[in-house]
Amino acid sequence: MGNDFYGVPYAKLKQWVDFPLLDKRVKPLNEKKVPKNFRFRPEAAAALRARARKLGCTETELLENLVMA
Repeated sequence: MGNDFYGVPYAKLKQWVDFPLLDKRVKPLNEKKVPKNFRFRPEAAAALRARARKLGCTETELLENLVMA
């Protein structure tokens, strides 16, 4: 577990950090994506873009699906 913050117990803080917001303004901490940059050759980037368009998804979704498969 973690440490208390100004007298507020860690468990109480964690409860509110992971609270799902109904209006989706901000994602809960456990749903946030981790930014990661890659440098592709122009030909590879074009192929990725074309494949994603053909499948009707974003380039990121395509890469995530390939990695998770």
